[in-house]
Amino acid sequence: MKQVLHIFGKDVRHLWPQILVTLGLFVSFDVLHILSSPLDIPERQHIDSAAGLVTFVLTLAIWYLVVLAVQQEPLPGDRQFWLTKPYSRLQLLAAKVLFVVLFVNVPLVCSDFLILGAQGLPVFSSISRILLRQLPFAALFVLPSFANATVTRNVTQFVFAWFVALLGFSIQPLVSHGGNGTAINFFSVRHMVLVLGAIAFAIVVWQYLTRQTVAGRIALIALTCAGIPAFAAVSQWAACLRGSRQSENRGTGPASIRILETGQLRAVVGQYPPPEGVNVEFLLDVEGLPQDALLEGNGVAVVRVGGKEWPGGSQLGTSIARHGSEYWQTVHFDDSMLRMLKQQPIDLNGQFRFRLLTDTVQTTIAVTARSFRLPNVGSCHSVPEGDGVSLGCRIGPDSDEMSVRIRPEPRDSVFSAFPRATLPIGLNPTSDYRFGWSKIEPSAVFQFIPRREVATFERSLSIRNVDLAKYLVHRAER
Repeated sequence: MKQVLHIFGKDVRHLWPQILVTLGLFVSFDVLHILSSPLDIPERQHIDSAAGLVTFVLTLAIWYLVVLAVQQEPLPGDRQFWLTKPYSRLQLLAAKVLFVVLFVNVPLVCSDFLILGAQGLPVFSSISRILLRQLPFAALFVLPSFANATVTRNVTQFVFAWFVALLGFSIQPLVSHGGNGTAINFFSVRHMVLVLGAIAFAIVVWQYLTRQTVAGRIALIALTCAGIPAFAAVSQWAACLRGSRQSENRGTGPASIRILETGQLRAVVGQYPPPEGVNVEFLLDVEGLPQDALLEGNGVAVVRVGGKEWPGGSQLGTSIARHGSEYWQTVHFDDSMLRMLKQQPIDLNGQFRFRLLTDTVQTTIAVTARSFRLPNVGSCHSVPEGDGVSLGCRIGPDSDEMSVRIRPEPRDSVFSAFPRATLPIGLNPTSDYRFGWSKIEPSAVFQFIPRREVATFERSLSIRNVDLAKYLVHRAER
């Protein structure tokens, strides 16, 4: 331990200017994010821009501090001065880890506490998640740079290696999927970050134990060249496995809940991407829901024509949601499919995954309120925009899932929601969500509804004899 502290003290003496700059950037980051707004307010735009710039510079400063600390005793080569000293390589590694923890991870924890506390967000209830988020933070911001620093001789090589790695990661989606991107969703990205951190950690330990720089460089090159396709393949396999397990563990739900077709439907020309096509909405009769409960579902629908499945087994995304007091199933048909299916009625067979959620209003706030707090969620700000209003909420790392709506409800209003907070993997412990409504009354109020999951289940639903010809809309009419 004495040797660890000796190496650590030597690094602090050599790098104290860089340490002070990094700590100063942490303080600036905290102040700017506390003063920033979850909404795009003109008077706060300069603060938001400065916060984004400081975030970028702080990230670079963290990487730079890590590489300087590691390369005080560079591992590649055989002529380093430290090889002549009685250094234990495990104690050398421990000294570097101590340096990074004290001057990167500890300031991040203090930054989280300061940002949450200054904005009135829960601090003590979030301690476990704040500490837990050090793992993805280290995997994304610290360990890759640490590993890179162990296989390079100086800062110039370090920067060049990062440039090559970023170029490789940028090219992989284009090469592996013809420019269409990779099938890695947000859930998989979080796991990808942890796997990336584990690989980087293994390279660091390998280098300090063996100093086999060639093997470490080969591992980093392999990760750079094949990382994203490998992660995408594992992601798809895991998603299929997870889906099959969920199907085995979920039944058809409470027998008291019945979902029936009413035969009423309507069409709305798509206003949001993809704009080409029509959203066909089918009115459903939902019976047997528990009091103060809401049903929502997402799934896929298969088209059948004349009793046969549409060629190619095309699956359409479909959802079921409540609008006002009615439940509607929405299916999007693009124009090419509409033209091909207009000749005769079709059937839609959908497979849904439903969630039964609580639906009791917890908090009511007038839309004229400009700033307010939501229990167990975060802080919100509202800004009038013409005859409407915009709402922005900043939630902490331990916030509950919540829906927000306006009453009385405007004709074009829809439910908006922010999910239960996930573990942040960046520098900021909070997340921002923005919503907007138009044509609201001055006396309108926001209603905030906690969403606690009561049950999840899967169920099939068929809608028959749908005549799509009536929903063809000429471009000139749009």
